[in-house]
Amino acid sequence: MKSLTRMLALVMSVMLLCSGIAIAAAEEKTYDFGGMTVSMCNWWGWDLTPGLSDQNDRLIERIAETEAKFNVKIEMRKGPEEYYDNMVATIMAGEPYGDMMWAYPWDFPGWMKAGAAYDLTEIIEETGIDLSRYSPIAIGVGEYDGHYYGLNKEMPDVNSMVAFNKPLLEEAGLESPYDLIAKGEWSFAKLQEYAKVLTKVDANGVTTQYGFSAYDPYGTLANTFIYANNAAIVENADGKPVFALDSANALEAMTVLYDMANVDKSIFLYDVGADWATSTNMFVAGDIAMMNAPTWVIECFNAWNMEDDFGLVPFPMGPQATSFVDDTDYQAIYFVPSCVDKERATAAVLVYDALFSDLYPELTQEERYENKFMRYCRDEESIAFMGDLYYNRGEAPVCPDKYGMDRDVLRKITQDILDGVNTPAAAVAEQKPAVQATMDEASAK
Repeated sequence: MKSLTRMLALVMSVMLLCSGIAIAAAEEKTYDFGGMTVSMCNWWGWDLTPGLSDQNDRLIERIAETEAKFNVKIEMRKGPEEYYDNMVATIMAGEPYGDMMWAYPWDFPGWMKAGAAYDLTEIIEETGIDLSRYSPIAIGVGEYDGHYYGLNKEMPDVNSMVAFNKPLLEEAGLESPYDLIAKGEWSFAKLQEYAKVLTKVDANGVTTQYGFSAYDPYGTLANTFIYANNAAIVENADGKPVFALDSANALEAMTVLYDMANVDKSIFLYDVGADWATSTNMFVAGDIAMMNAPTWVIECFNAWNMEDDFGLVPFPMGPQATSFVDDTDYQAIYFVPSCVDKERATAAVLVYDALFSDLYPELTQEERYENKFMRYCRDEESIAFMGDLYYNRGEAPVCPDKYGMDRDVLRKITQDILDGVNTPAAAVAEQKPAVQATMDEASAK
């Protein structure tokens, strides 16, 4: 009897499972766009020559699969030289360069407010596009008043790793940052301590080795410290952008930066206007022990044949933080021109979603990390840390460009702090009224 009961239960389970599959299949929407040509367009285009790389070949295959799935013809277009200058004019004239367009975050707000971007909210809901699979940073750039005008399926590159010269840390008797992370001790305090120990001065008072720097100290360090201490440059207060560098967390972060530069004198600063590669070359040569660097700068370490071994870790946590974060607060997006009809807009969104879905679905997480970051890294720890920051981003910060903030203001604040011209509080207070007025004006349009 028990055997029969178990058999009936198994049959019922199979029936329910099959029923569920049938329902899911019935609910899956299919689309046929009757051979419509759908074009993806950016300024530089795509090189779809077979054999360039495995990834490129997979994209070619994906294009063919997507054409068959939706009965469309896909064109991957290159925009003209006047792409950025004439975007609004061409769209408003009903002659867009493509059906899915590329926009930088500093260009898009103006294009959107001029009426050049299609409101994708209804299409996203009707097609069931899963926005959790899209970059939250790009979603933040393209969302206005609860409506979606732009998105990007790819995550932005990791922007704020700390590279460290392994031999220099070992010679100084310092514990590896990998071990510090394992113990929960990779913090602002440790970064400051290490940078001070690793800074060397000769008998004449000349610094022969610096503990810390960045590829562009004046342009990057303040925002990196701010985000790493659970603070923001701009906050969204009931729909209104607020310049937030005078918050307690932000000022605390910038004070550490001020002390490292002016008290410890452990940060290498090069003259404004000098070659961008100045500090990068010094790190490669072993004259800087630790360096805050984005992915493209990390690539230079190997390309320029750095002899010393190096490791990569996330930027350390500030006292108010509970997790490691990347400092990326902006990303380019794709949008649909407002002049197209709903059918074409729907086709463009579905084609984009299919084309830029994962090209390597068969990979495990570890394989995925290695596939993407092995060429930058020299050890497994570095690969894992870069992969975690890339794939597992938390809540996206507010994009300052979205509200018309001039990033040169942040550079001026950072320069005053690093050069000791002003304390963090004074530097921010000097700039805040004008910045807030500009953002109020931009958000009111």
